[in-house]
This record gives sequence, C-alpha cells and structure tokens, in this order.
Amino acid sequence: MEASARKDGFQLIHGDSNDMSLIRDGEAALVLTDPPYFPRDVEELLFLRRKTQQKPEMIWNRLVEFAETIRNVFKEMARVAGQTGIIAIETKDIRYGNYLLPLAGLHVRMAMEAGLWLRTKILIDPANRNPQHAPIFQTAPEVGSFRTFDCSQVLIFGAKDFIARTGRALETTVPPISELMDPRWRVAVAGRNRTHPHQSPPEMIRRLIMLFTTPGELVVDPFAGSAQTLRMASELGRRAIGYEIDEGQIKLNRN
Repeated sequence: MEASARKDGFQLIHGDSNDMSLIRDGEAALVLTDPPYFPRDVEELLFLRRKTQQKPEMIWNRLVEFAETIRNVFKEMARVAGQTGIIAIETKDIRYGNYLLPLAGLHVRMAMEAGLWLRTKILIDPANRNPQHAPIFQTAPEVGSFRTFDCSQVLIFGAKDFIARTGRALETTVPPISELMDPRWRVAVAGRNRTHPHQSPPEMIRRLIMLFTTPGELVVDPFAGSAQTLRMASELGRRAIGYEIDEGQIKLNRN
C-alpha cells in the first residue's frame, strides 16, 4: 500500500479499500463514494445493441458475484463512519435489454448486513440528458416497451445506533432548501470534461459535502477514481482521504 500526498490538501492511497486501517474508527464525518458496479467484460456486454442482450440471468449473477468482492468495503465504511458519520453511496439499477437489474437493492442489502440503516435517498436526474435518447413511445415496435429514464440514486445510511451531530445551520442556500429537500435532484452530469468514465455529477458531490460535513471534518472515498470527491472536499475546507486500486488512475492524479 502506498500513500500519495498532494499539494491540493488531500491524501490518495494506492490500495484496496477492503482494508482502510489507516483511518480510525468513527473518524469520518462523511463517506461519499460511487462503488464499481461490474467487471470490464460485463461492461462490454452492456454496450451491445439492446436486441442482442438476451441473457439477463447471467448478467445478474455476474453483478452479484462482483458485488461480493467489495462486501468488506461496506463493513469498513461502517467502521470509519462510526455512530456519527454518514455514508452516501451513489448507485443505480443496471439496464440490460428490456430488464432493469436491481443493483441498488443489492447495495442496500450489503449495507444493512454491515450494520448500516437507510435514512433517506435521492434520485439523480441528469439536467443535461440528451432528448434523443428518449423512447419513441408512439412508434414502439412492441407492446409494453414503454420505459422511463433510468436515474442513479444516492443512498444515505447511518449506523443502526446513529447519533446525529447537531447545533449547526446549513452553510448554503444555493440551491434553496426546498430544492435540497426534493427527492429528485436535477444536476448536470460531468460531460466532456470528465477525468473518469464513470464520474459523478460535481454539483451532487458539492451538495452532499456541504450538507453532511463542516470545515475540518474528514471526508472519505473508498473508490476515489479521478479523486474528484477528495479535491472538492479539500476546496471546501474539509480533510479528505481516498483509496484507489487502479494504478493508471493514481498516475493520472499525480500529474
């Protein structure tokens, strides 16, 4: 395991987040992450034409199998968040052919098995989605082909014996509180400037950090990727530690 300190004020560790022993029990005010959903060979199958996607049971079994490889990360997230930290997990159900495979539900189950309880959830609706991707309902080639846009979700967990940190007001009124309380957040996706193929919406990350932490508190990302969450946390005056197993991403973040 190799630690990489940056002038940006955060620490990126080249290592497996199944073991985050460098972080003390209950040290993190917020664990904010977007875990990997599938191995690369499955990702290639998901990009095939919809009409050729005919093996949903096989894909689902692969998703379950892959999730098992990060099961201990959920236990580590619960440990470093302790009784007062929040765990925010961005996830989504996976579209395959005419089916929606319930990966988000699997992540909920794994979190609960780690001792975490779901407190609320937010639907992320891309504000800059391409209308050309919309299903053409009136000319659908088969009965029952109607489907809605697929949104990602942010699942907000706390320990079963969670103790809320109180005594502070929210730092931001932009967006207004009414928008933050809405169960659906419309935020722009990363777009062409992304530094990771599965990069989270920057505005979503900023809101979550502002909602659940105060300056000086620790934000942890077990799957740091492009280090976007760590960088933003640091810019907002928070301490930040992340883990990334992909050496290619580590090298990109050092440049």
